[in-house]
Amino acid sequence: MRLFVTVSALVVVASACSDSSTGPKNSALAVRSVSATSNPNNALSAIVYFNAQRAESASVSFSAPTDPGSSTPWFHLANDIGRITVLALLPSTTYTLVLTVAGQHTTMSDTVQYTTDTLPTFIQGLGLTVAQGSLGPGLTLLASLNPVDTASAVAFDSIGRVRWYRMFPDINSADIKQQHNGNFTIALNVLGTSQAGPGSFTEFSADGNIVATFEPPVGFPDFHEFWLTGDSVSGYAAHFWAYSEIRNLDLTSLGGSASQPEYGHTMFRTSASGQAEFAWTTWNYFGIADWIEPTCCPPHSDFDHPNVLDFAPDSNYIISFRNFGVVAKVDRNTGKRIWQLGGTQSTLTFQNDPLGFFSGQHNAHYLPNGDLMVFDNGLRHNPPHSRAAEYAINEQAKTATLVWEYEPTPMVFASFIGSSERFLNGNTLVGFGALGQLDEIDPLNNLLARAFFTFRGKQGLFYRAYRLPSLYQYKAP
Repeated sequence: MRLFVTVSALVVVASACSDSSTGPKNSALAVRSVSATSNPNNALSAIVYFNAQRAESASVSFSAPTDPGSSTPWFHLANDIGRITVLALLPSTTYTLVLTVAGQHTTMSDTVQYTTDTLPTFIQGLGLTVAQGSLGPGLTLLASLNPVDTASAVAFDSIGRVRWYRMFPDINSADIKQQHNGNFTIALNVLGTSQAGPGSFTEFSADGNIVATFEPPVGFPDFHEFWLTGDSVSGYAAHFWAYSEIRNLDLTSLGGSASQPEYGHTMFRTSASGQAEFAWTTWNYFGIADWIEPTCCPPHSDFDHPNVLDFAPDSNYIISFRNFGVVAKVDRNTGKRIWQLGGTQSTLTFQNDPLGFFSGQHNAHYLPNGDLMVFDNGLRHNPPHSRAAEYAINEQAKTATLVWEYEPTPMVFASFIGSSERFLNGNTLVGFGALGQLDEIDPLNNLLARAFFTFRGKQGLFYRAYRLPSLYQYKAP
């Protein structure tokens, strides 16, 4: 059985070519030509061009003496001329490529030799050192947050080798993820600005080609979170935060000035045409009394600091505010707060949590089992320390019961950023991004792997860590 992927940027078929132009209707399945060339977006890939008579689908296998290799998924073909981008190669390595096409039967091309280039200097400066164990199968996607002049998405294999990347020069970034349509998105803002500055959310395919850009209806994009929902037929809705309105606040109670300008945020859902379908503004629900985390108070920063926009199983929104110590569920149509966990207005009660609460949290999201996972930075814990925590939410009883947590040994404190991701096999990937530390653990909290992200030989910073089973299509890890 062949598994098919349709990704327009990875398989491009010439619309002018048809069976009538390539031979009689009863001509046999055959590969007329095949060649490989470099990908300007990624030295660790090869673009395979081919002319395959009477083929309905195609795949490319690849291998090298130092890399057992693999094969691409099968791609549907609309006509004879096609292109497949081979991904996740090693640098400075000679590969043998073979195109297989299928119709009523299958046939293979002659072998093609292709040698990858060296990594760009910037990407050479990014490293993942696996200090203990081995990371699980697939690639680990990280986003470097080091203060440089290039934004980058980079994916490492289980032993820490770079296998995929995309660079964006002269720009800053944070949220980078693979969307459910198989493409990737990155939140970008212009160098030399604060987080509240000009920028966009950019969608690109795995071969690095830009597909679309998105901007908020008003204000500046906030680079903590971006999601696409929908499909290519009905169109995609975009979900994100934006810095929307500055107000002068009296922050003397927090150690700030009596009149200090601070941004508030608006959560937007926009249609495929870019029109706002939903807007939810923090100023309407929170005030200075809610700012309980010890993060005060640079001017023109933000009093709320939203860092999550995700989805509950019923498709309502899950949001998180670092400065308020709050995770909340919001009705996607009315904007009503369905519940709030943490902060001064909490409607749910923490239960069975030895630390009592989370603090300065990041990456709150629902798990497939219906529980809420939170990366707890732990700003107000005594002593301050970080963990991953899982809560069973009971909306009727208005409780949030801790059912699992992970604190590494020795204890660590990541004062900002961080992530946690549960896999289908029950393992969990926890990213202490401010420390560059990445732990993979089994369901019993046994440490399977510990790795450290580095930038130019020193401790690096990453926003979140994701496991990618495939670069070609979205799969749950």
